[in-house]
Amino acid sequence: MGLLTPVFKNKGSNKNATNYRGITIMPILLKLIESVAKAKVQPKILKEQNRLQRGFTENSAPMNCSFFIEEFIRECSDAGKIIYIALLDAKSAFDVVTHESILRKLYIAGVKQGGILSRRPVQAVHQQSPKDIEHSGLGAKIRSICCAAPTCADDVALMSDNPEELQVLINMAYNYSRRERYKLQPVKSVILPVYPNRRKQQEPSFPWSIGNSIMPIVSQTTHMGVLRTSKPDDPNPLYENVKKARRAMYSLMPAGLHGKNGLDIQSLLHIFNIYVIPVLLYGLELVTPTGKNLDIIDIFHKKCIKQLLSLQQVQLRPPYTFFLDNYQ
Repeated sequence: MGLLTPVFKNKGSNKNATNYRGITIMPILLKLIESVAKAKVQPKILKEQNRLQRGFTENSAPMNCSFFIEEFIRECSDAGKIIYIALLDAKSAFDVVTHESILRKLYIAGVKQGGILSRRPVQAVHQQSPKDIEHSGLGAKIRSICCAAPTCADDVALMSDNPEELQVLINMAYNYSRRERYKLQPVKSVILPVYPNRRKQQEPSFPWSIGNSIMPIVSQTTHMGVLRTSKPDDPNPLYENVKKARRAMYSLMPAGLHGKNGLDIQSLLHIFNIYVIPVLLYGLELVTPTGKNLDIIDIFHKKCIKQLLSLQQVQLRPPYTFFLDNYQ
């Protein structure tokens, strides 16, 4: 019970009702009731939750599921192996999961989207798939630890250094989605090969598929908000962060985030550190830039600070030019 408000998803036509997400504003009394129910349900969910499921878990950021991917990439890079990552996209994972499946997984009750307990049924439904994959013993391993299916809620990444094994994992995820009656989109689900060095960059020819549909092979894609690419030490993820940070800074300019006739310096730097810096540094604990790639972040940061302090953007002359001036 609550007030349902349609919110546009910022994709597709705003005249199509399917492009809106229904968000329910609940009364305070119902939030209190769900908080009490959550305190009783949470310990059981955490006890049964698969260790590869990092979505909606207290004291654990969703970004932690990307650490499995990064660690496996480095493991295979040291061994000179090409790895293959299948990023699966579930269509409207919350809306299309049937209540029978939710009640079977979590017998308490189904609750509305936007509620305190709304994350728990989805988490319960989508945690069995990585558990089945882990028990199969197939896919990515770091030493003896299986990390073939790092998952955040319904966002599943399947990894392996063997193309045939990866197809078996995709088939397992597809069969599970049919059993739980939600749909995996073959067009948005992609295969990302990651090469150990710039020499081994031959595009794979294996035909991965979901059901009867062939999955596209891409050279870059976004996972957990971080741009993943096939090339090692690719600067594109850093350029993407700079683009987002620049967009965030420009959106705050009408509020006074500019040097001339803007807010005072303390307020400018405070807003910059809270709203722009987190966007600029997001995911860098995974990318770990070095050398020239690190200069991309450094140059943008200095340019923003000069702009906020109304300092002139002066490009220093190389030292040898002064020597040539004196020589003449």
